[in-house]
Amino acid sequence: MYVKKVKLTNFKKFKNNEFCFNKGTNIVIGTNDSGKSTLLHAIDICLNQRGNGDWKNRNEYGTLLNIKARENFLKTKKLYSDLPKIRVEIEIGELENKISSSIFNGYNNSSKKESEGVCFEYSFDDQYKSEYEELIRDDIDIEFIPFEFYTAKWKTFGGETYSFRKNPFKSILIDTNRSTGDSYKVFTKQVFSTLSRNEQNNMSIELKKKIDEFNKKMKEEFRIKHLLEIDPNRFVIEDNLDVIDADKDILLRDMGSGTENIIKTQLAMDVNSKLILLEEPENHLSFDLARQQIEQIKSKDNSKQLIITTHSPLLASKLSISNLKWLNNEGKFISFQDIPQDTAQFFQKADNIDVLQVILSEKVILVEGATEYMIMEDMVKQVTGCSVNEKGIHVISMGGNYYKRFKDVVNKTKNRVLVITDNDGSEKRIEEAARANSAYLHIAMPNNIQEFTFETALFDENKSYFSDSWEESDATTSWKEHENLDNKLVYLLKNKTKSAFKYSNSIASNELKVPNYIEDGIKWLIETK
Repeated sequence: MYVKKVKLTNFKKFKNNEFCFNKGTNIVIGTNDSGKSTLLHAIDICLNQRGNGDWKNRNEYGTLLNIKARENFLKTKKLYSDLPKIRVEIEIGELENKISSSIFNGYNNSSKKESEGVCFEYSFDDQYKSEYEELIRDDIDIEFIPFEFYTAKWKTFGGETYSFRKNPFKSILIDTNRSTGDSYKVFTKQVFSTLSRNEQNNMSIELKKKIDEFNKKMKEEFRIKHLLEIDPNRFVIEDNLDVIDADKDILLRDMGSGTENIIKTQLAMDVNSKLILLEEPENHLSFDLARQQIEQIKSKDNSKQLIITTHSPLLASKLSISNLKWLNNEGKFISFQDIPQDTAQFFQKADNIDVLQVILSEKVILVEGATEYMIMEDMVKQVTGCSVNEKGIHVISMGGNYYKRFKDVVNKTKNRVLVITDNDGSEKRIEEAARANSAYLHIAMPNNIQEFTFETALFDENKSYFSDSWEESDATTSWKEHENLDNKLVYLLKNKTKSAFKYSNSIASNELKVPNYIEDGIKWLIETK
């Protein structure tokens, strides 16, 4: 059993969007404000009948209405039949229980096709038709939508009234960004709700027995005119529970944010829930704790469905980029499910590479070594006259010659990626790079095998500068297997980082010219698609 599809209509930024999920782990990535959190909260509202968080607002679901839907309605004649509605549909795949299947199965969905699921709708309540017509008769130019006349309804696809107690997943949402209300109490209630109905009832009855014993003892020991007691029927057990770390015997609310996050994730993995929603679980975590949390998640990802939003490249790599679902600017999922397995395994092992930045950035420069990384901003400024930020370019060190792996990623993202790498004196590498070039990926390397690395290309392009202005030189004319080199070039090759730090100012001031192959690559990158 798993969430197969979610359809959002007029829900916050989503006008009419569908999102398909896989069994097991789903990692939702996207830029800020792409709608990742919105998607998780839509699922939670539909399955768990959550509020929108604004408990002081009687019409809180109205704040979820898509802005364009609101604006479009206000431009019409404002007939009650045209009032916009918010709708969330969750299609369930492989519902195991036959009784549940009969409840959830039906045609009460936008596709009108038989399937199993739940829908949430916030719409105009027809019983207020006369009140609404009176409102617009008195003020036809109203600039608001009267959510006072709206009602929230939860129904199964079978047309039956839905309650969170029927939630077949016993889903739980962990939101590490939550900053309002008592997040500990919310989490505790979610954990309690994952218990079976029988377990919940037994806990409640046991507590009432203890309260009854307490009341009897108070009557015996304190004989006063007005007796004090606890009303067991008003004492709701889930309102008075707290989560305790059994190992440390400490309340969750008394722990640091990072430890709290780890414990919440661990509990969520262990409770009787088929669906775990994790909102940026990496928040507040040190590097070591982040790795610990990833292991917790990996240990359970076959027995539960996980939908995780994240900005963490470590989490995305370790949980496999084949589980990524990129929520792009058009409000659509780009799935990486069919990425080659060896590429996914490569990024799992090379988790120091920021693969998320490659996916989420429109223009990327991947450099092979630390030298090129240090001076790339200055080279972009010389070629374009603008900074990398002004051009929307992200520079990333891939820490080696891995551009073949990134080609599989770029085939999915369709963004522009420039790879700057060495030919290592190999004609074969030059030929391979030419074949790898596409509309979205460009490999920039010298075509001359004598320019086997960046420093040799820079030196050849700027011989007069190094002969006149560069003081440092090496005592030898050889470097590795290369012989008869200029002494100053040998110094550059033996002291790459130190030299780059020194001559970077000369690139910024245009005293040093950017090698042609890099200049051509940068020009390709900034071309309009």
